[in-house]
Amino acid sequence: MSSMFDLTEDMKEKMPQYNPLGKIAALVRDDDSILFDSKLIYEYFDFLHAGPKWFPEDRESRWQTLQLQMLADGFGEAIIQMVIENMQPEECRYQPAIDNQMQKLSRALAKSSKDVEALNGPVTIGPVSVACGLGYVDFRIPNYDCRSDFPAFAKWNAEFCERPSMTETAAQVD
Repeated sequence: MSSMFDLTEDMKEKMPQYNPLGKIAALVRDDDSILFDSKLIYEYFDFLHAGPKWFPEDRESRWQTLQLQMLADGFGEAIIQMVIENMQPEECRYQPAIDNQMQKLSRALAKSSKDVEALNGPVTIGPVSVACGLGYVDFRIPNYDCRSDFPAFAKWNAEFCERPSMTETAAQVD
């Protein structure tokens, strides 16, 4: 299966130079120091500007935001595990592993749907992560209707994804 997210052989060889885990993302700073992992890079850029923060300083708002971010990261990881398992030859696939990851995804989406009030608050890394995570669900599991059971959540997501920052950076799938 090929997608716009496949790594070229060149990238596979070079990424470990920047990130010892060999994963995207890595940021080479002006002083040639390297930051790796998206979560760290988000915080780094958030620290650099004086505008509204993606990582609130208020303790309770910060925990709520980080919880949403971790929930979205978790369901993204579940999708990745499903994709990896589904890439195996059919006779080697372990359906209980796929089912386990699908259950994680379903529980995470149910939890997110209960947090619509928090998602409707200030734009922080939490709502952005959840919205991007849902986009990843749509990309990797296009036949999975994850919104019909959660109408308020679906409404929030549709409205959030109309933001210029979301429409201008949405992945274009061929």
